[in-house]
Amino acid sequence: MIILAELAPAAKSLLTRSKRILTEKKTILGMNVTVLKVPISDKIRAGQLERIKRRTHNKLAELCANTVFIRNDFPYPEWFEGYRKPDGAGLVRRLSDRLAVNSSDRHYGVYVYLKRPDSECVNILRKLCEQFRFIYLSVKNGEADVIADGLMKTCGVSIVTVSDRIPEADAAVFLHEPDEMPILNEKCVCISAEKSEVSISLSDGREAEIPDGYSRKALIAHALLHGYVRLEDIRNISLKNSLDIG
Repeated sequence: MIILAELAPAAKSLLTRSKRILTEKKTILGMNVTVLKVPISDKIRAGQLERIKRRTHNKLAELCANTVFIRNDFPYPEWFEGYRKPDGAGLVRRLSDRLAVNSSDRHYGVYVYLKRPDSECVNILRKLCEQFRFIYLSVKNGEADVIADGLMKTCGVSIVTVSDRIPEADAAVFLHEPDEMPILNEKCVCISAEKSEVSISLSDGREAEIPDGYSRKALIAHALLHGYVRLEDIRNISLKNSLDIG
């Protein structure tokens, strides 16, 4: 069961006194979800809050919840520890090549950092090779040269693995979070699979079904993972802002 957790509307503040947890069934991106509306007022006492927390947990158990999306203004996200809380990082990672191309003024060079050279990362590198003249590659476990040799043979693009060329990059793609940020030029567009916020639209307009306050990338990523949305349904994806490299 997929849960969307949010506060009960202020107009229904009397629900706080009755301690009721309201639920509403919806279909979002083809997925059946239950919206959990938790009544918490600004001046609620500690004892009342604890009872509402307990009732929330009981309702989640009753619904057999396993995945929870939390509205960004919910004041107690820690209540949902132990449940799956997708963050959409997988979607940004899969589409990072498109983000780099769409966000870069030039397509001269792109810096790519990864910790583990799995098949998905190598596939992203191949796509970047089709759009950029140079790939500046850094791999935590030291396999950059091996990957570079393979890509240069199959793609015919220059793969640079020395750090002094990194400041030349027009875009930087962090497929995993680095232990230390490299030196990049101030105009470099930075994309992080785990941290970047993106704007996404679908070819059939279903993104409009997502209620305000919820992570669009997380819900679309979950729908994509479970086959409700196809990768080709994503018409447009763009960065809301470049990752702060300071």
